[in-house]
Amino acid sequence: MHTDKQPSAATENAAEQAPAAAPDQRNSAAAFLLAEDPELVISEMKYFCMLCGFILKDPVQTECGHRMCKACVSVLLGTESSKPCPGREEDCGLVTQASIQPDLGFYKEIQKLEVKCLYASMGCPHTCKYSQLPQHSAICLYRKTACRYRAQGCGHVNQFQKIGEHQLQCQFRPVFCTLCETSVSANQKQRHDKEECPLAEVVCPYACESTQKILRKDLENHKAACSKKPIACAYKELGCSFVGTKTDIEKHEADQPVHFPFLLKTVASLKLQKEENLKKIENLQAEILQTQIRETLLQETHAKETEKYKEKLAYLMERSIGLEARINQFEHPFSDSYKIRMAEIDLRFQLLETASYNGKMLWKIINYSSRKRDAVQGVRSLCSQPFYTSRFGYKMCARVYFNGDGVGANTHLSLFFTIMKGEYDDLLAWPFPHKIKMVLMDQSPSRNHVRDEFSPNGGTSFQKPRAPLMMNPGSGCPLFVRHEDLEDPSKHYLENDTIYIKIVVDLTHHLTT
Repeated sequence: MHTDKQPSAATENAAEQAPAAAPDQRNSAAAFLLAEDPELVISEMKYFCMLCGFILKDPVQTECGHRMCKACVSVLLGTESSKPCPGREEDCGLVTQASIQPDLGFYKEIQKLEVKCLYASMGCPHTCKYSQLPQHSAICLYRKTACRYRAQGCGHVNQFQKIGEHQLQCQFRPVFCTLCETSVSANQKQRHDKEECPLAEVVCPYACESTQKILRKDLENHKAACSKKPIACAYKELGCSFVGTKTDIEKHEADQPVHFPFLLKTVASLKLQKEENLKKIENLQAEILQTQIRETLLQETHAKETEKYKEKLAYLMERSIGLEARINQFEHPFSDSYKIRMAEIDLRFQLLETASYNGKMLWKIINYSSRKRDAVQGVRSLCSQPFYTSRFGYKMCARVYFNGDGVGANTHLSLFFTIMKGEYDDLLAWPFPHKIKMVLMDQSPSRNHVRDEFSPNGGTSFQKPRAPLMMNPGSGCPLFVRHEDLEDPSKHYLENDTIYIKIVVDLTHHLTT
């Protein structure tokens, strides 16, 4: 919802941020504050708060007759003692904590309103008085209920009347192993029986002929002592590949002649390796000698080159001193005023190079986290570079409050559009006539941008800027985007500590006066 950035700006969600205290006259059931508004059977605007737009809670009345939630008044005033009445009628005055009065009669009227169940959209046909809705909601068969095994990982949610059927066959329900009496999830039971249960019977992997039952917890001990356990020949390292049981290995190793070929082959291989190693040693000794000779030659060459460079350096230093003396003779320092003027011209060129002249501006804001911390500590807002509707058109900029402004303070990022004093204002039509669109860019391919757009209302924000002010008060959205949504990694508005804001002025739309 768009609002002008005035001290009395009202927003849709203002009352969500502060809890409302119940009047002393309420009983415990009627004091229940519903998390969401029910739908009235017969809806009338008088029952809704003019600030938050929801059914009035703890209704209070201003001196000019307007009704608001008590909590919404606290949000409206903030730290200030008074604010203009948001009704903005001719007879409206200032709103203060002392000027508002509890409207007990209207509160009782609201409690008697006929409302639909909060779960009407899920099929509940029940209607009742507003004051009776908390009791019904607590027992409604259509209320949303999470599976009792959500702590074990089940995310299923269903109506209360149907959740029991799910829980009877939930994959996360606990079941007990009949052997070890361990509780496991139903979806892990098969794995437990096949791989984990310590009291389950298993088969020897060596296919021994043991007649005793083998439990999984005893399997390792059985394998270590199993008569069918395969054992490699002691001459395996020499090349013998024989594998057999303990009895087979004893018979095999007792047959010495069978290993003679392996021994001969190993001895021949060792002699060949010795000859190859001797050749490598000779080659390495020759390479070392050649390296020593090259190093000696390089040292001699380096010494000669060093002497040449020293002589050249001395010559260059003498020339440098002479040139420095000549420069000092002709150097005239610039005046401070000239340097300041040059800096102003440089800044002007930079702004001209980055400005756009088609009514569109894409603003890249880096270091979001540190800017938000600065906003909490006092550096409240940041202005964008100026942009224009044309070369000789309106001059504009955007202003962002990282920690919110007004009703959005501490909870939202606030964004405003501002008319600046331009060089060609005397030739332009006033008030500013174009519709404005403000966008927070979603940096993912889904492009779920946050958008807000509004038309000028002819207020002071859209009039011709007057001296000595360089810009008008801003107009925009104090509750542009919640901090939780902006900083949610799954929504991709903030990537690499950077956000992108786009402002578009609709040059095809003109304000009708």
